Amino acid sequence: MRWDGSKWNPLETSEKGKDNTYTIFEAKTPGFSSFAITGLKATPTATPAIGVTGTPAKPGETAIPTPTAVPTKKGVPGFEATVAVLVISLLAASLIKDGKRR
Repeated sequence: MRWDGSKWNPLETSEKGKDNTYTIFEAKTPGFSSFAITGLKATPTATPAIGVTGTPAKPGETAIPTPTAVPTKKGVPGFEATVAVLVISLLAASLIKDGKRR
């Protein structure tokens, strides 16, 4: 799913490979944005799939799932790494400055 600023939109996705541990997928997207990986839990039922409009899906048609809310981490991406680099730089500058005084 791709976030367009107001809603989640499904992306054309296909399975590219599979082994005992991983399944690899590829999705086509019209541009960069926030993404979410969603899926449907497969349960054997006799009820018809529901289409996007709320009507039963036609034979051979795939129903598009409604994504559930994905918990998001609040904050600035990469903030921790930036702070770590800044602290290391300040420490190194301090050590170099102290070494020149002696």
